[in-house]
Formats: sequence, C-alpha cells, structure tokens
Amino acid sequence: MLTSLHIKNLALVEQLDIDFSAGLNTVTGETGAGKSVILGAIKLLLGERADKSLIRTDASKAEISAIIELGSIPFLKNLAEKILENAGIEADESGQIILRRVISPSSSKNFINSTPTSLATMKDLGKCFIDIYAPGEQQGLADNSKQRFLLDRYGNLGKNLETVKAAYEKLRVLEEEKENFHNEVPDRGELEILRYQFKEIKDANLQKNEDETVNLEYNQSAGAKELMESSLKAQDLISGDDNSIINSIQFLTRQLQEMASIDETNAGPFLDTAETLSEGLNDLSRDLDSYTNRLNLDPENLAFLEERMSIIQQMKRKYGPELSDVFTYAAKLNEKISKADKFEDLYDELLANIETAQKDFNKAAATLSKKRHGVTKGLASSISEQLKDLGFKSSEFTIEISQTKESSTGFDHIEFCFAPNAGEGTKPIKDIGSSGEISRVMLAVKSVLAKIDQVPVLIFDEIDANIGGIVATQVAKKLVSLGKEHQIFCITHMPQVAAGGCTHYRVEKNVKNGRTFTEMVLLENEDRVEEVARMLGGTDISSVVRSHASELLASTI
Repeated sequence: MLTSLHIKNLALVEQLDIDFSAGLNTVTGETGAGKSVILGAIKLLLGERADKSLIRTDASKAEISAIIELGSIPFLKNLAEKILENAGIEADESGQIILRRVISPSSSKNFINSTPTSLATMKDLGKCFIDIYAPGEQQGLADNSKQRFLLDRYGNLGKNLETVKAAYEKLRVLEEEKENFHNEVPDRGELEILRYQFKEIKDANLQKNEDETVNLEYNQSAGAKELMESSLKAQDLISGDDNSIINSIQFLTRQLQEMASIDETNAGPFLDTAETLSEGLNDLSRDLDSYTNRLNLDPENLAFLEERMSIIQQMKRKYGPELSDVFTYAAKLNEKISKADKFEDLYDELLANIETAQKDFNKAAATLSKKRHGVTKGLASSISEQLKDLGFKSSEFTIEISQTKESSTGFDHIEFCFAPNAGEGTKPIKDIGSSGEISRVMLAVKSVLAKIDQVPVLIFDEIDANIGGIVATQVAKKLVSLGKEHQIFCITHMPQVAAGGCTHYRVEKNVKNGRTFTEMVLLENEDRVEEVARMLGGTDISSVVRSHASELLASTI
C-alpha cells in the first residue's frame, strides 16, 4: 500500500507530508483547490515526464517522494524484486520501496531506494502497485494484455497458460534453429577448406599438453652435453684424485678421531659432523653418476623433438593461440563436416520436430482458447450487473475474443467492450471518451475481480461525474467493499462517497502573506461533518444539513 506522500515546492504546494491508511481514502475540496496537484505528484512518481513549470515560483527545485509497503503478496514481492534486480537496485529488507523525484529547471533526477534510476524503471515498478483512473488515464484494465491476464485468472487458467508457454518456447527454439541451420552448414568450397584443415590437425597427431612436455624434453636434450661435462667435473672434485673433497674429509676425520680419543665430550660432536659430511658426499657422488648416465645425447631424438616443436607451433599459429584451442577448433570442424555430410537427414529431422512442436502448441492454445470462450459470458454478465448498480441500466458489457499472432499466451486477442446506452453498439474500453464512464466501468470490473486482481492501490478521479442520488450511494458502497481488498483513493464531489471513506482528506487553497498555498488536511470529527455538510448544502449550511451529514457519516454504507 501507499503509506505516505511528501511534496515540496510543486505548483501551489509549498510542503506537504501526509500518511495514508488502508481501505477507502476519500479526497474532497472545492473546484480549483488543487486536488489535481496531489494526483499529479503521484503520476510523477509513476514515471510521468516532468515540466519545469511545475516548480513553485521562487523555488529552485521541486521534490516528490512516497513510501510503498510491499506487503505479503508473494507475486508482487517477486515481481518488484525482479524489476529492482534488473535495474541494479538493492531491495530493502523491511519490504519498503521509496520512490523519489527531484525536478529542477535543467533536469529531473529519479531515485528508487536512494539509487538513481530511469523513468522507465519507475513506470514499470509503479504500474505493479498503482492503477489510476482519471480524465485521460486509460491504463490498467484498458490494456489488452491486462484484460487477458484478468480473464485467465478469473477462469483459473494458469496451468493451461503454462502449458501454452512451454509449447511456444519449444517451438520458438526450433524455429530459431531452423533459421540458423543453413548458416551453420558450409557450402562446397568452404567444406573442402574445412576438410583440409581437419585433416591437417588430425595428421599432426597432437597430444594433450604436448607443447609443454616436448619443450621440456628438448631443453634437456639440447643441453645434455654441457650438463654431462659439468656433472663429470663435479664428480672429479668430490672423489677424483688425492686432492678430492672426500680424501680431504677422510684426513679431517682421522684428526678429529685423535681429538675425540683425548676429549670425547667436547670433540666428539665434531667427529659426528665430519662423518655426516662424508656420507653426504658419497650420496651426492652416486646421484651425479646416475644423472650422467640418464642424459640423452641422441642426435636423432633431438632432431625429432625440433620437428615436433615446429609442427606444434604451426598448429597453434593457425588454429590457436593455445594448444587447447586447436583441439576445440578441430571439434567444431568435425561437427560442421558431419552436419554437412548428414544435411538432408538432419534438416528433415528438424522440420519434423518443428511440425510436432507446432501441433503441440496449436493443441494447447486451442484448449486455452476454448476455456477462455467458456468463461467470458459469466465474467461479462457479472460486470454488467455491477454496471446496472452504477447507473448504466441499459448498458451492455461484452468480452470479445479474436485470433491474432501466436505468442506465449496463445493466439487470442481479448477485448473488453462496453456500450453505455441500448442500441449504440459496444466499443473497446480504451475508446471510451467520458472519464466518468471509464471510471465507473473500471469500478464495476474491479468489483467483480477484486479478489484476483493483484494491483493493490487504485486511484479514482471523477468517478462520480454526472451521477447523484441512488447511483452515488451505490458507487460509495462498491468503493467501500473494494477497499476491503485494495487500498482505494477517490477524489470526489459526492457526499455519499466522501462519507464512506475510512479516512477523509480535504484539499484547500489559502492565501498567506500574499502567496497562495494548496494544503491537504486530514479531517476528523466535526471537521469532517462540516465538509460533508458543505458538499450537501453548498456555502449556506443549516442545522438540518449538518444533521444530515452526521447521519450520513454514522450510517453503515
């Protein structure tokens, strides 16, 4: 629900901070008091383009913000979170959405939860929560996709719709595959090139990570002679002649043995260290000898390695850059060649799959269409009954279904149509010119679909245009009833409607210090009686009119 609204320096509003309640909120006031400014502020938060002329005289900018509580409806929460996620906006953990716009002479800045955003995102988010029915506003139920959605929900056709959607998606994927099929199959000249490339890679007989292993082995083979010479010199230093390191260590050991025989406690550790050095040198000498024997000085092997390195580098340059890329490219070549070799069979199989998918879609869409036709009469009849209560005694409401281009929702075009007077012939809701008529039609539709329509906030303006008496009372009753399922805002001139509100606000225009201000105040107790009395009796309010106003407010509508 819409819980609060803040307006600053917009038209004649200097500053307004107001909280709203659930149920029916009624807004009244003299003609020209500025009720349209309040409605206009909400429209701006729903993505309507701003005009710099809206900025209050002598103010540098105008600011509007509102807080929307997501509530506990999973469908709305998931939808809102998806829109926010797509826009890169983090959802508030408390379940609030804060819409804000700042309008200056040079620009308009838009924010959702303090994050800058586009008007398109504000519009997408706003229409999930708020429907406005006012002069020139024919959104919501006047939209054919919305009408289809409501008809399907009324008929509990969700499962059928999912079946159609799945069949359509499968068909779409296959048709896209068909469009790309010829592009993926090479012509004769290209096929010869692909065969040559595939054969070249295959003949190279490449192995996984072979570039690394061959390079390592080549480096070892190329340096084998130098490595052998160094290894032999090292062995000679260790044990080669009388001046070798081992002979010197042996001499050292004998000296330390003599010292240990005299002073075993202090010289003994020296002897242990010398013996450890001697053992380590012997181990090193044996390891060097083994290493020397393993070195490969085979010239033929070196030439082989050089050739493999050349082949590998050539393949990487042509089909790489990495060896793994060469394998990937070879796999793609093989797939294209195989598809070309089996072109006729594969294409026939694809066409057969498309034909089957088309039949599945047609069957599912036909079933859905049949069920839609089956529920239209009941829904249209219920709405017609509601319209009679709202003053359209000889009106006609119909739901027409015609075939259109197939889509994920089937092949039905849904059109809600209405004729306010007998013999006129129905026409689509979106073509209704009278704001009073369109608002009452929407009220009738909403009354029937209250429990299944998931837009939580409804705003009605001029719903009571050109009506009075019993019809006004019926309108009030329906708004009160609708307020049990939705949050309702109704700008009204009818006392019956105003008296039915859970909350009542008056918009008034005042002059202070030579400046004009539009204000919106919450009416309670006697103030509310006075306002309803004004609506009943005009400027000359008698005690009888006040008594009537009190009775109207006290009565259960």
